[in-house]
This record gives sequence, structure tokens and C-alpha cells, in this order.
Amino acid sequence: MFSKLTILSSEEQQKIHETTLKLLATVGVVIGSESVRDMLAKAGAKVVGENVRFPEAMVTEMLSQSVHRFPLGAYNEKHRLTLPSVTHPFTTTAGYVPFVYDEELGKDRYATVEDLQQLCTVADAMDEMDCFWPLMLPNEYSGELQEFKATEIALRNIGKNVQCSSASGELARYQIELGRAIAGGSEAFRKNPVLSLLSAPTTPLAVEHGIADAIVESAKAGVPILPMSLPQMSTTSPATVAADTLLVNAENLACQMIARTAAADARIFYSSDAGAPNLFNAGIDYENPEYVLLAAADCDMARFYDLPSAMGCSVEYKDFSTKAGFERNVFRCALKLLTRVDVACWVGTRNSCLSSSIIDVILDLEVCRHAKAYFRNFKVDDYTLALDVIAEQGPRGNYLDHVHTFQNFRENIFTAKAENCYLFEDGYANYRKAAQAKMDTILKEHQGPSFDEALVKELDQIAASAEKQLTNK
Repeated sequence: MFSKLTILSSEEQQKIHETTLKLLATVGVVIGSESVRDMLAKAGAKVVGENVRFPEAMVTEMLSQSVHRFPLGAYNEKHRLTLPSVTHPFTTTAGYVPFVYDEELGKDRYATVEDLQQLCTVADAMDEMDCFWPLMLPNEYSGELQEFKATEIALRNIGKNVQCSSASGELARYQIELGRAIAGGSEAFRKNPVLSLLSAPTTPLAVEHGIADAIVESAKAGVPILPMSLPQMSTTSPATVAADTLLVNAENLACQMIARTAAADARIFYSSDAGAPNLFNAGIDYENPEYVLLAAADCDMARFYDLPSAMGCSVEYKDFSTKAGFERNVFRCALKLLTRVDVACWVGTRNSCLSSSIIDVILDLEVCRHAKAYFRNFKVDDYTLALDVIAEQGPRGNYLDHVHTFQNFRENIFTAKAENCYLFEDGYANYRKAAQAKMDTILKEHQGPSFDEALVKELDQIAASAEKQLTNK
């Protein structure tokens, strides 16, 4: 017994699947990498220029070989996960933003290495954070080196799974070297992939040169891959929920084809952050209802293929100034997580994913702690149905002092009331100060992963080589 938000019937899922097969076979996908196109052509795809079309039989065969379960590793053993989740959606930060909100200045400024290091410490300490995207990009660097440094900083400072973007094959190789070093070698990394890589297609229907190469490198190394599709209704997608879902499905299956052609045992999510823009300014709009509905539809399609899912679930407009405001935050978070996505990418963003702050991460995670009450799993068996207890107490009975109540109320009745939250001990007006105090305590007391001297030296050597090569690109 568990709650789930779903909007597609089984017939509609089948219709989207069948239409996707037609789309991939007749319209195809632009793939910018010549080597990837050659690889796909040898496997049976039809290639004309940069356009790649996948025969229906080829897609069907590849899907029949999909890897449906895989680990999401971590340096700290207690944080290792298995996908898909059988408990609750795993929570991670969103990404990747150039700015942070400075509490003292009262405005945004560029994010730094120190900001990201501090965020890693907080994320490592907080139980509600299951895995980690380097939310803040360190602006001391640029280009692919910035992505590499974000990966390096995260892996050095957090013992949970680190999920980073990867925009080229060369960058992916250096990121994978870091992951292998942390895990203890290539085979150890396959068993415990401490690193996941996001290589997103360009909507509509394009996988650019570097992205395609990064997917290939990740697939060969056993890296869990997030091919996050981002069609926006009316701009990069037709203005219907059905068409947007179709494009997400086509782009995900195209990336599946690349990954599985490169390595039959490729580990790949079904991933999206689809939405509908604010039609008054064409900006990203995380507040409209379509954002939730599209995520629900995409999660339905992930379950159709029995694939682990990773979706954007951002909740940016938050009110902590009243109890009702806090509870509204919880309900909105719960609604998005009730899509039953496996990895929910959402914590910590501001201003349409342009800014962030550690304070907002802490606030979001407190919201998540309360929202988890809505996606607990409840058993239905003879013990939980408690027919014998009901019969024992009989009509007009009372269960308050029954042993069955004492054995079960903690798991079945959520008792963490909003008014008892530490954020509001001094009144609702001071919640950011309360979150700041929690952050200061964590930064002072928490110790992240500890590496031996040999591993530190190996990471330093990989970083030096990457910095030399990626700076010259």
C-alpha cells in the first residue's frame, strides 16, 4: 500500500511507445558525433549525414536487453543505494547554477569553490540528502574544466553518490578516473559506482557531439547515466502534454540506443525535466501545474519500460513565514514526489535555477523530511489488518491502550508537527537565522570522507592532468 501520482493509462503508455517507435524510425535523431554514428550504423541504424534513424526491430531488441536494476554507489558504505527505490524517492540537489544568494549582502553573487565545499559538507551531514549534484558551479573555472572541478570537489568532500554533468568524451574520461580512484579501481567502481553522469540531449531530437561521446564513455565504464530530456511545451515541444511526453520518450530511447550499443550492460536512467514556460516572458516556470503532470507522465513511461527514473522536481516558491505557508511547501513537495520518481533532483535552487544558497538547501530538506510522510509504504497483511484485534475489542471498543497500537503507531502516524520544527523555535520570522545556525554547526562539527595519502596523491595527479588538457581545449 503506497501513494502514487499517475496520469497515463496502460493503453496511453502503449500508444506513446508505439508512436515513439515510428518517430525514431521515420524522423530520427541528429547525433553530432561521427564515431557514434558509425557505431550505430554497424548495429543496424540508418544514417544519412548527421541524422540517425532506428528501425523498430533494433529498438525493440535493445529494450529487451535493458538493465532494470543497478547500484548507485558511494564512498561511505551506509549511503550506497539500489535502483529503483523500494522505499521513497531519493532526494538530491538540482543543478547547475552560477550564482549563490549571499545572506550578508542580501543579493546574488557568483558561486565559488568555497561555496561548493561548504555545500558538500552540509549535504554529507544531512540524512534527507540521499545523493548529490554539485548545485553550485565554481566560477574560478570555466568551460569543461568547471564541470571537472565541480566533480572533483564533490568527490573529495562527500561520501554519497555524486551526480555531475559531462559535456564531452574527454571530460567524462577524467571524471571516471576520479570515480575509479575513489572506488578502488575499475572493477570496484563497477560494483560501487560512486559517480553518475548527466549527459543531456538537446530538445528537440538532437544529441550533440560531446554529449554522445560522454554517453559512450560512461556506458563502457559502468557509470549510471542520466540523459535528462528537457522539452518545454510550445517552445521546444508542441503545446500538448502528449507531444511533450512523446519527445521525452524518444530522446530517452535514443540515448538508450547509444549507451546499449556501446555496452550491452549500460546503466541508464529514464530522465527528464520537462515543463511549460511562462508564456508572458518565455522563462522556465516550475510553478505551473503542467510541470507536475509532465513529471507524472514521464515516470509512468519509465515504469512502462521498468527503468529507474530521475526527474526534475523543483519547488522554488516557498513560504516559511507562517505555519500554513510551511505546510503548503510540504504539500507541494509531496505532490511532486508522489510521481514516485526514483531520484528527485530539486533541492536548493532559486530564481528559476539561476541561483542557490546553502540556507535554501537546509530549508528544502526540512520540507522533504515532512513530505516523506506522504510516500511511506504500508503493509497489507493479516497483522496490519488486525482483524483479531478488532474482534477482541468488539463494537464500541477502544484501541488506545492495546499492545497492537503501541507496536505500530510510530510507523503509521506521523508526529513531526510543523510548529515543533526547529526552524520556528523563535518564531516564524527568524527561520533563515535558524537554518544559518544549523549550517554553522554542521560546518564546525561534521567531518566528511577521509582519504589516505596514496588516494589523495592519485586524485591530485588526475586533477593536474585534467586541468592541463581541459584548459587548452
